Amino acid sequence: MNLRSSRGRPSLTVAIALVSSVMLLMTTTSCSNSSTGASDGHRLTVPVLWAGTDSNGDPTGGVEDATISASIAPTGQPGFAVDLRSVTAKKAGAQWLAATSSAAAVAAILSASDPSTISISYAITGAIDGPSGGAILTVGTLAAIRGERLRPGLTMTGTIAPDGSIGEISGVPAKLRGAAREGYTSVLLPRSNLRSADGGSTTDMVAFGASLGLQVRGVDDVAEAYTEFTGTTITPDTSETYRLAPDVIEAGTATARSLLLRLDEALAAGPDSASTQAHRARRDQMRAALDAGRPAEAYAIGYDAYRSLVGEGARTSCTRRQPAQGDAVIRTELLTEVASLRVLAASILSTQSQIGDLDQVAQISMPFALGWTTYADAIAAGVERSLTGSSPPTPNGYCAIAAALAGSRADLEVFQADAVAVVRATRNPAVNLLHPTDEVLSGYTNFLIAAGDANRNYLDTVIRRGASPRLTPSGEPDYLRSALDVLAETAVAIPQDTQNLDVEIGQSASAITYFVVGVGLVANAQSFGLIDPGISGAPSPVIDPTPMRNAVDNAAANVNDYASVLRARSIEVGSSSWSAAWGTAAANDTADPQRAVAGRVTALNELWFDVVNCAVLFAATTD
Repeated sequence: MNLRSSRGRPSLTVAIALVSSVMLLMTTTSCSNSSTGASDGHRLTVPVLWAGTDSNGDPTGGVEDATISASIAPTGQPGFAVDLRSVTAKKAGAQWLAATSSAAAVAAILSASDPSTISISYAITGAIDGPSGGAILTVGTLAAIRGERLRPGLTMTGTIAPDGSIGEISGVPAKLRGAAREGYTSVLLPRSNLRSADGGSTTDMVAFGASLGLQVRGVDDVAEAYTEFTGTTITPDTSETYRLAPDVIEAGTATARSLLLRLDEALAAGPDSASTQAHRARRDQMRAALDAGRPAEAYAIGYDAYRSLVGEGARTSCTRRQPAQGDAVIRTELLTEVASLRVLAASILSTQSQIGDLDQVAQISMPFALGWTTYADAIAAGVERSLTGSSPPTPNGYCAIAAALAGSRADLEVFQADAVAVVRATRNPAVNLLHPTDEVLSGYTNFLIAAGDANRNYLDTVIRRGASPRLTPSGEPDYLRSALDVLAETAVAIPQDTQNLDVEIGQSASAITYFVVGVGLVANAQSFGLIDPGISGAPSPVIDPTPMRNAVDNAAANVNDYASVLRARSIEVGSSSWSAAWGTAAANDTADPQRAVAGRVTALNELWFDVVNCAVLFAATTD
């Protein structure tokens, strides 16, 4: 029996044995030694570390066995099938369910298998709650899907973000004591947990583990952990360094040169200020990169400079006029711009979804290029809600919205068109997918909506823990969260069965955007410690930039590996390879620390689209 949501699409509210840190709520615990990591075909018993308190209130920990069963075969359903019966009966807690949903979604994406053929079931021994087993359960689910064994004597603790990052947890000393008591010899921790203040004077977890007879190592992401557990890699094994194809370089260079002209025009029309001078310097850097034959770097610089310039122009204009005209006039202008943007987005989506003239690879890639459109539309809809709702922006917030909407117009008029141009310029005329394009896209649409639901639930249940998600730390409406809600409502209306190709293109664009916006919100808060002031300002620098850099590097490596293997099959993934190239260049543009963080956010947004695009193409061409 597969439990499904009331709207007919598959639900990813999956319950698995996850554990928490100090927030652990546990009514019963069964600790058995599963150090063999035994595998029976596609059935695995995964050792999940837990920590809590005993009847005296003292810290304690142990191992909870989670059984994962997975198969890859036609399920008779158009969605991603997850059996919830066992864990529902065991009354797993809300954080447990939310974290497991994310683990199942991440594993399914990383498997690069057709999600409509994946069926997963889970079992636990008792009621338990908390998110910190998400990482090992992602590893275990992926291994079960692939039919691979886990290394004996090894266990792990850590949260899982939808981008595959492994996040920090609490209760490490108690978990290590529990692992040693249960006979384990090695434990993987989130790298940030290798030094911990838990347990008073116990700070060096490697040394503390050694005192218990444990080898303790740190990991950053699921890819690293999966190799530790299985000895294999997540992405196809290749030593190739992917190089952009000539037609992609040509198309990308053309978009960069066009962007340079736009930037020149915008600078010529603007005032001569210190900010304008800084943007001129960026323009000169962009031109130098183009002249040196580095178009991806040039495009990354141009994206940052142009979007920043138009946003600053809109904010300055609003700030200058607001005292005389008043908030009511500014609000009316903003609502007019919102309506215009939404009409433009609908027109673009309708026009660009007519792609029957393109080959199948381009058809698969088009929804990912149209993510610029569905994202801008969702932001505009979220802004509209804040302007017409019961919690209006602060006076400064109106001009922040003006800057954000100027950026959204740039997304629709410039960057979306550029992304589509690269898709159309990349040719794969001889490629035939294993299934019709509309069926491939429909299956992934169903799955990505379910995965988006999982992200949204995880955000509310684990990260926000039921707190109101409507305001940012600065007190402004949370437009990104409102955009996520808009995308969720759009997803509800998408039918589960396969539609005509042009309809599937638009639906897939909405589904992937829903997933990626949720990925960003969860990863920024959980993995990167990023405080995002909203949609108009640059995010604050993180305390430790290492996790963000690792996430960029890992995602870029995934695109490289998939693109290299696909090229060996005579398939060129032009749009994803170009997007990954300029996105990674944005992450490496680190002259200004604050812009460096913004560059990494840009890079990750691009790379999350690219990784999923490559995974879809890999699954669609793998028998």
